[in-house]
Amino acid sequence: MSKNFLPLGMRPGDAAVIAAVLLCAFLLFFVRADNAQPDAVTVHTAEENFRLSLPREGDYTVHSAGYTLTLTFRGTEVFVSASDCPGGDCMHTGVIRKGGQSIVCMPARTVITLAGEEVSDADWILP
Repeated sequence: MSKNFLPLGMRPGDAAVIAAVLLCAFLLFFVRADNAQPDAVTVHTAEENFRLSLPREGDYTVHSAGYTLTLTFRGTEVFVSASDCPGGDCMHTGVIRKGGQSIVCMPARTVITLAGEEVSDADWILP
């Protein structure tokens, strides 16, 4: 009878390496640094594209594809507070705060994205 109880002919060290790789993948996926500082909002509609600088306070109305969306700004946070599109999924997206986050309204063919510089502590980044 074989003393190797590990599947597929694995050696004892293999299980430790697999566990370490899975732990690193978990940390990279779930524990990300919040380092994107938004400095603008880009709005792409069916008719036009434009950029609004941040921080900003108050409401801004967007008309696209026969629908009206009301964007509400609180500093560097943005959310859709009102929309006459069916379903209102864009309102249920909630607040976006980090660079790269988006709100999409399919009926209005509109995408609202926070744009910002990536802030890094690195002295040098290889391409």
